[in-house]
Amino acid sequence: MKKKFLSFFIAVTLFISNSFIALSDEKSSNTEEKKNISENVVIYKQLDSKIKEYNSEIASLNTQIEKLIKEKNETTEKVKKLKEKIKTTQENLNRSRNEIDKEQAILDTRICEIYKSGTYNNYLYVLVTSKNFSTVLANIKAISKIIEIDNKLIDKLNKDKDKLADEVDNLAKNEKDILKLQFDIEKDIKDTKEKQERQNDLIERLNAEKENVAKIIKENEEILISHPIIIINNQSSTTEDIKASVRNLKDLLPQLNTQSVKDTVNSAITSGISKLNSLNTNFNPSEPLVVDNKTFKATYQMVATAYYGDGTTAMGLKPVRVVGGLSTIAVDPKVIPLGSKVYIPEYGFAIASDTGGAIKGNIIDLFMDTESQCLNWGRRPVTLHIVAYPGQW
Repeated sequence: MKKKFLSFFIAVTLFISNSFIALSDEKSSNTEEKKNISENVVIYKQLDSKIKEYNSEIASLNTQIEKLIKEKNETTEKVKKLKEKIKTTQENLNRSRNEIDKEQAILDTRICEIYKSGTYNNYLYVLVTSKNFSTVLANIKAISKIIEIDNKLIDKLNKDKDKLADEVDNLAKNEKDILKLQFDIEKDIKDTKEKQERQNDLIERLNAEKENVAKIIKENEEILISHPIIIINNQSSTTEDIKASVRNLKDLLPQLNTQSVKDTVNSAITSGISKLNSLNTNFNPSEPLVVDNKTFKATYQMVATAYYGDGTTAMGLKPVRVVGGLSTIAVDPKVIPLGSKVYIPEYGFAIASDTGGAIKGNIIDLFMDTESQCLNWGRRPVTLHIVAYPGQW
């Protein structure tokens, strides 16, 4: 059953106001204090939910940081290898430039000599002065070969220069891209860590608030167990009263959240059993609760649905289903005061410690362990007997 925090607050406040109407004026004077306790129960639930949410987000951020650091390391290694490649390539480029410069110098010298000496005219002279046609052909072939070699040298020089320029541009572009990627990853890591630090600060504040509210929850639980402990410690208490108090504490134990309160309950149970043993009274606190029709404070005809899940009830207790023991039910506090001990023949004994938005008037909700149990229960009419009101058991 989904519970709304507003219903939670209203229900627990009503618990405080309704629970002590039949009690002494001294207890009634504490109503405002208990109202504050109920308000803090709401805060406790909200904080607990937020802390879980932020812890989950921090875990996700840690994963992101690990991934980013891995990417950064991989990129750093790529940059390192690229720089080594750039260095090697630069050395090769320098050698190539030197070779190109030498070939360029040779070509420049050849062109200069041709220009100075009028070699072009010499080519014509060679052709004209050839002795026969065969010599002319041979000289033409030789001259063509020289020109072809010069053209190939010029073409090779131009291609080598273009290739060098392309390699330099590609290396520079790759280095620029990887350095940008490295910068972006470092920025992402920085931003993620800053966000993680903000989340950690928030969790610290929430935990501090939760710790303060937990003290109030402890007080609430101490109020709940105070009556049976007083009975056990009272020298004039009857054997039956001590038995009932021990059993009540035993049944409340699984529903408590505060460890120190649990320790107090265990100590009181041990003390109660010790007293019963000293009185030679046979008592087994594990035996199922016995129904005494004569002790019912009131009886109601109700319609019961069922719910399941974990979390905290409107009173700050753990919801439980204990067959033969004390289970949890949700009620309308205007009808059944929160903290009342009830008996439902088809369900067993329970504490009215929870509320719900749809739980109004004669509607109650019975806690179950599983969804299938809830479906099997369905919606049915039941008789509810109040065994004891808050502060009476």
